[in-house]
Amino acid sequence: MEESNNKVKTKIIGMIGTAATGVGLFVWNHGGQDMAADVTKRTVKAVAPELVKNLPEKMQSSIMNSGIDEEQVKAFSASYDDCRDEVAGNPKIDLKDISAVYDAQVACLLINKNQGATLDKMAENDDELKRTLVEIRQKNSQ
Repeated sequence: MEESNNKVKTKIIGMIGTAATGVGLFVWNHGGQDMAADVTKRTVKAVAPELVKNLPEKMQSSIMNSGIDEEQVKAFSASYDDCRDEVAGNPKIDLKDISAVYDAQVACLLINKNQGATLDKMAENDDELKRTLVEIRQKNSQ
């Protein structure tokens, strides 16, 4: 009797493991790669405002140190979510190339979501963002 219970438990655990693997692969193939990169870089901060929790760590610190008001933070956060989804759904962007994903997200925020003023304030404390904005603006003006 105990042996049959162990077999049942083993089968149930196997089915749960298989289902979890399937769900994990689905999420990974549908934008999870991007999310995984953000999650591995993020440091959980108990004092971080709820508004910016969806942003990568680097953008969180830039936006929190730039003196941007709450309404701008909300708008930027919503725009970032939209751009993250757009970039993840764009077959022309290699999601494994972190630099290409970053550039595409910044371009989306700047051009498609009209977040230039917020990005400029954030760039005051972030040299990489500053360079990226200059490059995007130069490409866009040609």
